[in-house]
Amino acid sequence: MEFRGNLNNTGVSTSTVPQTNNFFMNFSVGKVFHSSPTVSTNILYFGSDDGKVYAVNIGTGKKIWEFVTNDAIWATPLVVGSMVYVGSSNDSLYALNRFNGSFQWSFKTNGDIVSSAKYANGTLVFASQDGCVYFVNATTGLQTQPPFVTGGQIWGTPAIVDGTVIIGSNDGNLSRLRLSDKSAVWNHTLSPAIFVKYSSAAVHGDRVFVGSDDSYAYSFDLDTGALVWRFKTGNYVYATPGIHGNRVFIHSTDGNIYAVPFDDPNGDGEITANEILWQFHTGDGTIGEGGSSPAIADGKVLVAARPGYLFCINEITGKLVWNYSTNNADYYSFSSPTVVDGMVFVGLSDGSMYGFAPSAPGMSVSITPGMNVIEGQRAMEIVFNVTVGGMAVEGAFVSFAVSSGSLSQGGASTLADGLQKVKYLAPKVSENTTVQITAKATKYGMVPTTASASIVVVPAQDYGTTSGSAFTLDNYSLLLAVIGVLVAANAVVYVAVLLRKRRRSKA
Repeated sequence: MEFRGNLNNTGVSTSTVPQTNNFFMNFSVGKVFHSSPTVSTNILYFGSDDGKVYAVNIGTGKKIWEFVTNDAIWATPLVVGSMVYVGSSNDSLYALNRFNGSFQWSFKTNGDIVSSAKYANGTLVFASQDGCVYFVNATTGLQTQPPFVTGGQIWGTPAIVDGTVIIGSNDGNLSRLRLSDKSAVWNHTLSPAIFVKYSSAAVHGDRVFVGSDDSYAYSFDLDTGALVWRFKTGNYVYATPGIHGNRVFIHSTDGNIYAVPFDDPNGDGEITANEILWQFHTGDGTIGEGGSSPAIADGKVLVAARPGYLFCINEITGKLVWNYSTNNADYYSFSSPTVVDGMVFVGLSDGSMYGFAPSAPGMSVSITPGMNVIEGQRAMEIVFNVTVGGMAVEGAFVSFAVSSGSLSQGGASTLADGLQKVKYLAPKVSENTTVQITAKATKYGMVPTTASASIVVVPAQDYGTTSGSAFTLDNYSLLLAVIGVLVAANAVVYVAVLLRKRRRSKA
């Protein structure tokens, strides 16, 4: 997984989208998110302005690991195989093991890395605010060729299409380069010189789309770089355009998201207010530089904006489907939504990473002890099995407890077969005791479930019985006899020694 969901940066996902604002996860780091999340095999990866990269288990909502870079992370992590790659504002790109967060290598530039990395044929392509686009071997961290140098800072993420890279710079240029040797396919210069700040180029069909500091969104011909049309909003366009079918979705800091046609209706090179398909108000346009790039999936457009809001909008009509608010009025939301496996993830302005999911069938959890009757202070295995509709649920978190005795652990995620096994140590008892085993299974986006079972703990055969009877020495008669013999023998020896002393004294 990667920034904007694909190499073209279009923001399109084939996933379904929840029909309501049913949030199932709230992982707080206490800092604003500029980084957008990435999901791979039930793990959520994201960076934070607190300078850390996080990996969170989606099934449990628990942190798996964190990696400290000591400076804000605005870039979206890129997951390739067993690796995760992410840039930091400390000028470095990091390669980490995605399962445990262990450091593999880093690559140093001369500027903040806000740009997210892209992967093409073993090479990482990313940009730095030092004005360079870098090409680095994904395995070794060594440059595969010298960087492409522009005349201004680069905040955006490269788009990769047909063996070429498309990147915008604050020097006012949008360039298309060949990956093989950095030679230019075309270069388009716009005025004013302050051009692309946060917006990245997005490619769909035969077009390139990008936003600009001059309040315009632009469409260019992919083959020639010629300007096809432009659309003026009321303020900066920092968000990357989203494109799906014949619609382009442009989020502006004027507090609106616009749906505009892929082609200019009258061909005059300007898309005007009466030619747009719809617009939706996302904020008051007065606070900061917020406003995320839109994600498109399942006939819906998702965008984070105004203080603490996530909006889900009908792609065709522009009508609100649902929204969610953190009621945090201090900051805008910068993180862009990621849609995968029927879930939506986004960092909002209260410093929490949220996950939204549809209601799902309730899970079932079964408890199978190794035996129904066990002697005290003996051990056995208890198996917990979590299913939905008879199918195993991987990654469900099962918390379990017993009313007496002890378990080897108090909770864990189910494995691929839906099972979790735990060792149970029965207590020492003097009479038959019924022990209750309880389990609760939870997985975000699914209805939690609980179950219980019971076992009987009986006294071990070699303990003897003391409960309900007077103390007796019957069980210790042999030991007492041995002690008696020893005492008698000791007395005989004592007497013999005493008599010998007396004879010596008389002599």
